[in-house]
Amino acid sequence: MCLTEVLSTVILAYIEITLQNPDSQLALTIIGSLRNIIQSSDYSSFAASVLGKTVNHLKNTLPSHVIVETQQELFNHSHIETKALRRALANVAVCDIEHFIEYLSTHITNKNYSRQCLGSLEELAKLKYSRLTEFLPSLVELILKTLDPHNSALRKHNITKASEALQEFVLKLPMVSFTQAKQQLAVGTSDNLIVVYDLKTATRWKVLRGHTAPVSVLAFDESGKNLASYSISDCSLRVWKLGSGFLGGLMSGEVRPSKLIYLDRIDAVSPKFSDILDILSLAWSEDNNSVTLVRENGNDYVYIFK
Repeated sequence: MCLTEVLSTVILAYIEITLQNPDSQLALTIIGSLRNIIQSSDYSSFAASVLGKTVNHLKNTLPSHVIVETQQELFNHSHIETKALRRALANVAVCDIEHFIEYLSTHITNKNYSRQCLGSLEELAKLKYSRLTEFLPSLVELILKTLDPHNSALRKHNITKASEALQEFVLKLPMVSFTQAKQQLAVGTSDNLIVVYDLKTATRWKVLRGHTAPVSVLAFDESGKNLASYSISDCSLRVWKLGSGFLGGLMSGEVRPSKLIYLDRIDAVSPKFSDILDILSLAWSEDNNSVTLVRENGNDYVYIFK
């Protein structure tokens, strides 16, 4: 396909994106043309970038099968290490994340595709979409499939890439926290739970119940024995004392917070989800007697536990 045809398709795509009432049939034609460009021209990265944005903007007007097919097609090209292709795949994946998780689950334990799958998950975390929070346990558990200690060849093949993917979730999403001391990962969920994973065994270790709204930010202390959590919606700060080791996971029963502080409701600095994610943080003091919480208004608050 010549450059003129490529540019014409791209211009049509951007016009369609800006329309208040986009033409669904034209959208399908544009998406089909962009997919053809990716397959058969030197402009694949450029076309992929436009395709990702087009599908993401027009997802409510597109048939589900078009989104799923586009996900799979971009995945098949994502082994080509270009930022545009990886970003396009993430933009399309989030349009129907259930199907994307299902698709990855059939490929992620195959050594021929596992690193490709992990790269896709890492890119999803970078984009910080609000819909990710609904599926965080499923996404983390996909990564952990590559770290199965019973499949040492798969674990060895993926240990670096899986670590990078998990690190991206920790860096970009405040409701995900990691403790080096215990080799555990905690995930705050949209259904009010905190799921703690043991990375040595690649399994769920504990599920903490107590929050009455989605968990917004988490932080382990340096020892990994204490976990602090905060929810914007239920306005509570909680501290959980965690047991240790395999028996701690089996014998602890229901874990209740050792500290519970209810906070006043405040206004957020921005209604945009990604902006809030950039603001929220939670950190323990060196003596583990207090935490500093940066709330959704951007201000720091220190809470001392006695």
